Formats: sequence, structure tokens, C-alpha cells
Amino acid sequence: MSRWIRIQVGIFDHEIFEGQPFSERDAWIWIISKAAWKDTTHRVGFSVHDVKRGSFFTTVRQLQNEWKWKSTRKVHVFLKMLESETMIETTSETGKTLISVCNYSKYHP
Repeated sequence: MSRWIRIQVGIFDHEIFEGQPFSERDAWIWIISKAAWKDTTHRVGFSVHDVKRGSFFTTVRQLQNEWKWKSTRKVHVFLKMLESETMIETTSETGKTLISVCNYSKYHP
């Protein structure tokens, strides 16, 4: 039997944690929290793209800034690790990266 807790996504903005770099666990939970909970659309530049449930658009630089990590290389390495563990899939084709959480319904039923 699995156990669950509910976490309000606003936890990432709480002043107690302000300015602290994310751990990899924090970054993973942040990714899950940013994924679309239903199919939607996202504007990238001058075009609009479909975003499936469990996915979102971002840039590596945005992730670096959000997670307060020192380099984009660390972000790239982390994303590659998540991909190798079949936790996410990434696609870069529009100047932004589409991150899709594998088995999203496992985390957000």
C-alpha cells in the first residue's frame, strides 16, 4: 500500500525557503508541480502549442534560476538522469524544452 501526502505548490515560494538552492528531490517535486494537470496550450514566441497533461514548457536557464543552481550544466545532467530513469521525457524544438513526466497519473491521479 502506498502512502500519500498533499503538498501545496506554494511551498516553493514560502519565505522560509527563499534563496535556498533546491536539492534534486526538491527539483523533482517542482517538476511534478509545474506539469499541466489537464491538456492545455502554451504560447512560445509567436506560436501556440498543445501541452498534454503531465507536461510543460521551460528553458534550462529558467530551471537554473528557479532552482538556484550555479550552472546550466548541472540542470542538463539532472534532466538527463531523470530521462535515463524513465521519469521524464524532453523535447527541444521551439526554443524551449517540453518536459513530460512519465506516468504522471501516478503522481496526480
